[in-house]
Amino acid sequence: SSSANASGEQSPVRSKRWRSLERQSGIQNISWYRLAFCWCVRLGKGKRKKCRFPIRSFLQQGLGEDEAVAAALRDAKAYREELVRKGILKPPKALNSEQGKCSTVVGVSFQNQQKKWQVKLPDATNKKRAWGGYFSSQEEAELKARELAKELGIKDIEHKVVPVKHLSELKHFEPLGPQLGVKWNLGEQCWHARCSVAGKLRHMRCRPKDFSEKEVEKAWKQAVAWRKQQEKERDQAKKR
Repeated sequence: SSSANASGEQSPVRSKRWRSLERQSGIQNISWYRLAFCWCVRLGKGKRKKCRFPIRSFLQQGLGEDEAVAAALRDAKAYREELVRKGILKPPKALNSEQGKCSTVVGVSFQNQQKKWQVKLPDATNKKRAWGGYFSSQEEAELKARELAKELGIKDIEHKVVPVKHLSELKHFEPLGPQLGVKWNLGEQCWHARCSVAGKLRHMRCRPKDFSEKEVEKAWKQAVAWRKQQEKERDQAKKR
């Protein structure tokens, strides 16, 4: 098969898991992981069956952020095509113009078997789903879903698209003291404390309410206090 078939570029695909994320690869099995600034190629089910393609190395080469994102995506695509050639991943099925799309309206989904858009919304009165019907176009289905939502008293049925911020837009803070195991997590915008206790790695994330000096320091102290408590438990476990 051609490389276009192998990578799935013939029909843009929005991952169901990441459909609310602004940055999409348009390719099956490839999604953006915003907390680690990388593209992920999913090898199968499970958290560990992924291969990451971070933009860090391209930034270090002097590329701008947008160029680095594009370069990392090219590597991810090439890797996916290699997996198809090795038989690890299957080439995506041929999709028509509607398949592979995801609606940003709650309760609207494309059904492959019927080849139509379906509308189903939760009905709080009987704890079941209210049936809205099948529609040939996404626009018709979304219109029906909004009308049905009004009847059911559902106020917000729009999925919020999560914007992907550039690195220059994110806050970065150096550790506010000598405490080991506590660092600022750029992707999550919080202090991330880690400590291994009895062979298991524990995590705590302390996010400031805002980025004022007072709130950042307050969150830092919370993370440090948690880390020190874990160190005590770790030392006690060693004595047993």
